[in-house]
Formats: sequence, structure tokens, C-alpha cells
Amino acid sequence: ELQALVSRGFSQADDVARGVMLLEKTDGMARAAQLAGAYVQRAKDALSKLPPSNARQALETLADKVLTRKS
Repeated sequence: ELQALVSRGFSQADDVARGVMLLEKTDGMARAAQLAGAYVQRAKDALSKLPPSNARQALETLADKVLTRKS
């Protein structure tokens, strides 16, 4: 059912709420958070190869904020 919601781009009125409910009923949210954490770590590992700079610091901060945002 979740695949159908994603496939149609959550275009119907209650799609987002239904999707959240489906994810909360399973370990989907935890799995998504774990996967996001792994991608953030990979990004930060790649950034660590760059010389220190304000831009690098901003990208590292942005990567961390992706994991803690609420919406």
C-alpha cells in the first residue's frame, strides 16, 4: 500500500497521513532514520577530504540538520 502512495506522489488528500501511519505501524521510520544516518556519515566522510573552510563547515552542519529536522 505504501508503494502505491509513493508511486502517485502522495497526491491525494490523505496520502501523507496514511503513509505516516503505515510507517509508524512497522519499523519503517527506524529503518529510514538508520539509512539517513548512514548517508550523512558517508557525506561527512567525503567532506573530510576537503580542506577546512566555511563552506565545508556549512555542508557538515547541513548534513547534521537533515537528521534532526522535524518536517
